[in-house]
Amino acid sequence: MDRDAVIVSAVRTAIAKQGGALASLPAHIYGGEVIKEAVNRVNINPEAIDDVIMGNVLGGGGNIARLTALQAGLPLSTPGLTIDRQCGSGINAVILAAQAIQSGAGDIYVAGGIESMTRAPYLMERPETPYSSMPPKWQRMQHAPKGIGSPPMGITAENVAKQYNITREEQDAFAYGSQQKMARAMKEGRFEEQIVPIKVPVRKGEPIIFEKDEHPRPNTSLEALSKLRPAFDKEGTVTAGSSSGLNDAASAHMNSIVRVEDMVL
Repeated sequence: MDRDAVIVSAVRTAIAKQGGALASLPAHIYGGEVIKEAVNRVNINPEAIDDVIMGNVLGGGGNIARLTALQAGLPLSTPGLTIDRQCGSGINAVILAAQAIQSGAGDIYVAGGIESMTRAPYLMERPETPYSSMPPKWQRMQHAPKGIGSPPMGITAENVAKQYNITREEQDAFAYGSQQKMARAMKEGRFEEQIVPIKVPVRKGEPIIFEKDEHPRPNTSLEALSKLRPAFDKEGTVTAGSSSGLNDAASAHMNSIVRVEDMVL
């Protein structure tokens, strides 16, 4: 029997800037809201969910997929799997869910991604010698051996631009076009159905409802983009205007098997 996997529900939070609207919330809080909404949008018993697979790169350790599933109110019997493939973690979670369905390992999965760049933890190694009086240094997670190094993604963008001869003008034009497309889509309400409003508590008064992406700059211009200095290499071509942002956000998809008898032909 063919076991085609389909996405039957897909939602996300609005995308917040690092230090923006979602800065005060741990990632599993708003991640739980998107899982809850993804499940509620389809007529399904949560007990039937075989697994929750979530991509996450800069978490504080532990199994954030399981934590988020419990935050969403899924049964204690629902397992969770957290994967890390850097920027491809979320889409890889969806791929794994589809492969599990196709292989017959299960029928219904929740998959997606969750990240809080704001709350990405610093690490402190234990001292090599007991009772050392010198405290270890704070550090970020290591993503590559020291011999390779761990340059920022902006340097990778510079390397790609050099390899494929992508000029500064082409980058600025692409960035401008991207901003205009996003502005038009937001104006037309293209994202309203997929965005789950998140309540963000404040010190005084009612919670703020966060439901609009923070990064788009619809009023930018080619002239403004062309005046920006290179952000990662003094002699480079990549600027803040042509770079992706650092974000806090989450998404969730309900993945299910589709049988021939379920299809409307």
